[in-house]
Parts: sequence; C-alpha cells; structure tokens
Amino acid sequence: MKINWLNKNVWKQNLKSTFICFISCSIGMMLTTVFFMTISIAFQFVVSVLASFILSFTVLALWNITFKNIYYKEAIKSSYHTSFISIIIMMVISYLFMILLQPKFPSHQMSMSSNVSMNMNVLSAFPLMLLSMVVGLIVALPFNYYILHKTGRACHT
Repeated sequence: MKINWLNKNVWKQNLKSTFICFISCSIGMMLTTVFFMTISIAFQFVVSVLASFILSFTVLALWNITFKNIYYKEAIKSSYHTSFISIIIMMVISYLFMILLQPKFPSHQMSMSSNVSMNMNVLSAFPLMLLSMVVGLIVALPFNYYILHKTGRACHT
C-alpha cells in the first residue's frame, strides 16, 4: 500500500489527534519535572513517561467514551494500540533534546542542589521544556500519519 504523504485531510486529522496526545504528555512532563527537580534526570524521565501514559490513556479513554460511545475496556485498548509508540517517541525525543541543550543553557538546569533557587529555575526551565516537547511533537507526526493512513485509526478523532 503506497502512502500519499500530501493528503490534507489525513494531515489535518493527524495534527488534531497528535496534538491531543501532546497536551497530555506535556502536562505529565512538566508536572513531574517540577515535582522531581532535585532528583536525577533519568528518574524524572521514568516518572514523566509513566505520568504521561496515565494522563494520555485517561484522556484518550474519556475522549473515546464521550465522543465515540465506546465502552471503557475497549476505549483503553484502542488508546493503548494507537498511542503507545507515539507517546514513547514524543517523550524520548523531548528528553534527548533537553539533555542536549541543557549544558548550553545553564539557567535551564533540571537538577538543583538549592531549594532557594528552585522557583527561579523552574520558571527558566519551562521555555526549554516547551521547545523540547514541540520537537517531540514534530518528530511523532510522520509516524502518526503513517499509522492513521495504514490503519485508518487515530487516537481520538
């Protein structure tokens, strides 16, 4: 099956679907980073991925139950199958991007030793987190387009 990468309708549906996943991943990433700033970035990553999965699957399941009238068990199963790899792509790329840029921007350090400076560093870290999450979204879009085109299934559209 040949994929038409220029189909505007598929791109529109793909953008909408991926953006909803992106919001859930962003909330999970930002919350865990804020709550676990004094702990290593590896621990932050693991907790952030778990939080993002929980948030994404909850949002996707509620979306499917509300707008597609699917039972809860089927909604969770559908959410898992259509978004698992997409979430992994977004989170891994986001964290890799943050790790690569972190040494270049010392004010964006994700680990701190002083609680006094924590509030300032949290605020200065948000632009880097937002940028890294947008990069994760952009990298996940082609995969999601491929899955949508191949299977006709999106997370929540």
